[in-house]
Amino acid sequence: MQKGKTTESQLENNVEAKRASPRSEPLHHSLSETFPQPTREVPKKNQLARSVQSESQRRSTTTTTTTTTLTPLPFPEAGSFHAMSSTPPSTSAASSSTSSAPSPAPAPAAGTATGTTAGNTAKPKLPPREVPPILRPLEFVGIPKSVLAWKPRLPSRNWSIFLVTVGTLSYLYYDDRRQCRLIRQDYIDKVSHLSKEPMKPGEWPRKITVYATRSPGDDDYDKALRYFKKYVKPVLVAAGIDWEVTNGTRHGGLARELQSKIHERRRKLLGLEPWMDEITALSQNPFSLTPQQELQREIDGGLVLVGRPALKEWAWALKNGWCTPLEVLKRDRDDELARELAEDHAFDELPAEPSASASSSSAASAPSEFLDEKDRAIAALAETGEEDGAGAPLPSRFGNNRFGSAPYGLGSGPNAFSGVMGPSPAAQAQAEKQRVKSEAEAVAARLDPKLLEVPAQIPAQPPICFVDFTNLVGWRNIPLRMYQFFRQRDKVQHGAELALTLVYGTKESAREFQPGREGTFAGEVSDTPPQGGDLDWGIESEQRYPPYFLKSDKNLAEARESYYKALPKHLKDARDLARGLREPSKIEKNDPSKTESELREERFKKEKEWRNAEMGFEIIRPSAGVAWDERFRGSLRVLTLSDETKVQINRQQKLRNEAQKNAEQRRAAEDKQLREEQAQRQRELESQPLEEL
Repeated sequence: MQKGKTTESQLENNVEAKRASPRSEPLHHSLSETFPQPTREVPKKNQLARSVQSESQRRSTTTTTTTTTLTPLPFPEAGSFHAMSSTPPSTSAASSSTSSAPSPAPAPAAGTATGTTAGNTAKPKLPPREVPPILRPLEFVGIPKSVLAWKPRLPSRNWSIFLVTVGTLSYLYYDDRRQCRLIRQDYIDKVSHLSKEPMKPGEWPRKITVYATRSPGDDDYDKALRYFKKYVKPVLVAAGIDWEVTNGTRHGGLARELQSKIHERRRKLLGLEPWMDEITALSQNPFSLTPQQELQREIDGGLVLVGRPALKEWAWALKNGWCTPLEVLKRDRDDELARELAEDHAFDELPAEPSASASSSSAASAPSEFLDEKDRAIAALAETGEEDGAGAPLPSRFGNNRFGSAPYGLGSGPNAFSGVMGPSPAAQAQAEKQRVKSEAEAVAARLDPKLLEVPAQIPAQPPICFVDFTNLVGWRNIPLRMYQFFRQRDKVQHGAELALTLVYGTKESAREFQPGREGTFAGEVSDTPPQGGDLDWGIESEQRYPPYFLKSDKNLAEARESYYKALPKHLKDARDLARGLREPSKIEKNDPSKTESELREERFKKEKEWRNAEMGFEIIRPSAGVAWDERFRGSLRVLTLSDETKVQINRQQKLRNEAQKNAEQRRAAEDKQLREEQAQRQRELESQPLEEL
């Protein structure tokens, strides 16, 4: 009984609270929250239905416009229903009569009814913002009203993070590029007066030689050259200095090019070759430089090495160009490689298969009258005595060219009509080469053999300027690249300082090249890094090489092994098709396989590329040091710029700026005085009477 009384009093309190509140939730929500779900169907539903009906009538008479959807009510348990049915009926009538009259809302009931009422109450929608009076005429222009009525507000948290991040990065980028322009312009102002100085008749501007090469691990071979053009070249151009670039597109390409030029220079100095060809000799004019003047201009200029790979290749070429005995004629490395490949038996005849040998023997033993022309020709060639027992002519047995490009000399090819049309261009070139060789040998016979030997000291070289360029390649260098993207001013400062050294530095002010550490005696310079001194220029950049570059030798060995493993099959297919032993397949008809001549040419190109790559890797690999020879001492110098020279340059620039400022002020004062005189004259003319005019 006590439990029933408690339930009845709680029900009365909830019903009174819901009826007293004009915006309270439907009664069945409170009932569903108060009473548990029914487990069985009970009678006496009229009292509950009447209470729900009175509640709906009361909500319809209130001033609120919200609509309530009634849902089926869960029936309470039997005990609770009997307790609710004992409620006097006057409560519903009194509450319905008082609900129409305005009365202050009572305090919210305790329990879950208060939370439900507050959570489901809809917020009033604010009216749209009116267009400001000053912007109302713009509505007739076609601007949407939503744009004119827009009211700025503070951004949200996510928008604030986005705007702060973008704004910070944008400002860092803008400030860095602004400082780059200021730094570059400052150094340009220091050297621009040199380009305005008059030159004597027949005088040539100073010329700088730039050596750059491909960076390890990067397929873009112009990175080092672009670095020079972006950060060093603007100051050189402002100073009126000429420059010439030699860029290596492959590893070791710069070294081979410089070695060839050094050998050519040595032969020209000894008179084994003319100093200039016929075309250059015909284009000479009174203002052209003589060979002595060209050499002097080269030494007075300078040498720029962009990056440590360029330093290593230049040093290797210097050592192998000057410190090796001179050859009378220029070596044709392609011919040497072709002769070497022709003697390695890679294209020898493969051992015949049993079926093929049986068929050939049966064909040879058959009477000639039962053989067609093709089999008769093969049998005749077999009887002539081929060393390898081939039953058909191989391309390697005809011609003596390096690629085997004309395998069949049966009245066709470039030499077919040589007797009628005269000698071919190839024959003329061979004859010209033989003539030059005989002349060079005749000149070399009159020379002292000691002149062809290695000199005790190499000739003086142009002063050197090293550009410390590091190419960042690979994923692990991305953080550093992101940092350097906002610190371009450091590169601009570095390049401008080097350019200033090139402009004001001379061979007289250059210092001696320092190989090894201080106190290192002659012959004690190490061949492996660190070597010390100037030989360690840019050694930190080798730590940034990508890991796959360090495996270049292994990758080349694997590529060569796989190629030679598949070569016999391709060679057999080419010879079978050439001999007519089988018909080409559908794939070979659409994509014809390579002939033996094409295979020879392909092999020659691959071998040349592999050997050049191996040579370049041996030069620039991190475990190899910079090539050095004691014959270099006294011939190499490094451009420097002392502190006194820098102070003097800054003082001269300050004086020029002051003089320019004074000239501008004087010019402005003269213009102002001229304008005042013109105005005074105009006033005098206007003050005169018309009769006098």
